[in-house]
Amino acid sequence: MSITKKLKKHVPHSKLSRKLWNDDMTMKKEIIKKLDLIADAFIDYIGIPLDVLDITVTGSYANYNYTPYSDIDLHIVVDYEELSDVENLPKEFFHAKKSFWNDRHDIKIKGIEVELYAQDSKEEHSSTGVYSLQDEKWLVEPKKFKTVIDKKSIMKKTTCYSLLWFAHTYLSTGFQNIFYFSEIKEQF
Repeated sequence: MSITKKLKKHVPHSKLSRKLWNDDMTMKKEIIKKLDLIADAFIDYIGIPLDVLDITVTGSYANYNYTPYSDIDLHIVVDYEELSDVENLPKEFFHAKKSFWNDRHDIKIKGIEVELYAQDSKEEHSSTGVYSLQDEKWLVEPKKFKTVIDKKSIMKKTTCYSLLWFAHTYLSTGFQNIFYFSEIKEQF
């Protein structure tokens, strides 16, 4: 695959994904219903009563930088402090449950994997796009990116990394493999 085709897969888009979003930047109703069902199943799976403050979609699919490799980040927002007086217990408990759940469930919507996370309501979240399923509105509205790509710079950096790899491999063989030396010399 050419470098141009590879780069195009990672270039920010001018619109949110049509798989999830309407043209007016609201989430499609069928997607909200599916994500709510997934969130409800995860909340039931957690096995303790939770006061869910919100359910949000965040990450690249709540933004313009989604790629074919992106997933839907579905966050269940709760107040950890209400759950325990034992320090870090809620965080470790939710992390274990999330990992176990995500490892055992292959959940996709329109071919996009859904990953769940129980987020503390007080946790700083640095995503540039956060959509509330409960309120059906943006908590943090995404901003479009400038999509100027410097192909020359990317090719130069790629070449540099290739040379470093060749040099590392040559040095790690104890200078015994002349092939790598020839490759490095040719690159220069």
